[in-house]
Amino acid sequence: MKQALFIILIFAFSCKGQNNNEETTPDLPPSRAQTVTKGATSAPPKLENPVTPDSSTFDGMATGLEGTEQRPWIGAANPLATVYVFSDYQCPYCSRANNSFRSFIRAHSSKIRLVHVHLPLAFHKYAANFAKFAICAGKKGKFWLVNDYIYDNARTSLKAEDIAKYAGLDTYEFSNCVKSSETEEHLKKDLNYASSFGIRGTPTFRYNGKNYYLTTIITELKSQLQIK
Repeated sequence: MKQALFIILIFAFSCKGQNNNEETTPDLPPSRAQTVTKGATSAPPKLENPVTPDSSTFDGMATGLEGTEQRPWIGAANPLATVYVFSDYQCPYCSRANNSFRSFIRAHSSKIRLVHVHLPLAFHKYAANFAKFAICAGKKGKFWLVNDYIYDNARTSLKAEDIAKYAGLDTYEFSNCVKSSETEEHLKKDLNYASSFGIRGTPTFRYNGKNYYLTTIITELKSQLQIK
């Protein structure tokens, strides 16, 4: 009971604007209202959760890349529930959600899969670059390692070279990937994905056609899957 109350208190607010089709949650004061970086408006592909052949492990859980968009996932290889998290690396609430929801998935790693979607907010100066770092790391099978490192160091001025050295990647190749049009296009597709569901704030979780915040998605999954 104490742990549940602690989580609720931490996630009373999020880095957000106004979402459509979402669970009710307290809004931030106007001074902290936030909007998403503008992207293209073409419709993204439908949600899908195939088992990818290049899956590996991280933090004791299976990982892989999902579908044609190659979005990184962690958790169940054959999930009963697939949850999408739309996240910004400079959003402090996203960092906390990354830790808390990871713990929840770890406890139910045979049933739940989490798929990461990048949603850098317009006023966060480095968020888009951080997302590109993670995208390029994902191409080398290092997404979750770099994901956690960026969250832990998002208040510092991270550079591509820092990430490459930390992850044991070739610095020149990694820097070129970050600057590439392919990586820019990948990020735009994630922005489109969020836009198609009316998602403008972070962190937002999407499951079963609805948008949730951390406390409500955990409650919903516990109810749907009959887990604790």
